[in-house]
Amino acid sequence: MTAALFALALASSPGLNAAQLQQVQAFSPEAVIPGWLPSGFKAHELSFYDDEEPGTTFEFRQPGVDKSLIVQTASGGIGDVMLMSETGDDVPVERRVKAQSKLLGKIEFETGRFDSRRYSAMNWVDRKSGQLRFVSAMGAGVEAATFKRFVESLKRAGS
Repeated sequence: MTAALFALALASSPGLNAAQLQQVQAFSPEAVIPGWLPSGFKAHELSFYDDEEPGTTFEFRQPGVDKSLIVQTASGGIGDVMLMSETGDDVPVERRVKAQSKLLGKIEFETGRFDSRRYSAMNWVDRKSGQLRFVSAMGAGVEAATFKRFVESLKRAGS
């Protein structure tokens, strides 16, 4: 990849530095990354699973602020992400929000509050490609409109 193309790819991959983006693309160009993040959010933790069902978990946070956005991908079942707090408490669903993603198509996510903190969760399964692929996303401490913009921006690392 030329320096100009690499710079262009990096510019469209917020929250990831050049080394992190290269690591994600080397593991799997099919991994899902955000095309948009709220100002100040950066990669907090990148996890790669290379076992029977390879997958990834990428967590983005704003340093010093208790807010997070997470996206998971897997080629096998990762199970549904439930609307839960960081302490494992069930979060009552206040509403379901419809969204439209270039990558995922029509999607819907759940959002609710627990102890005055907003949580959101989304699950998606690709059944059309002939190979099962799962994408899940979670948000903690971010408003539903922010989470919606995050999930609508999701894209493949290799695109």
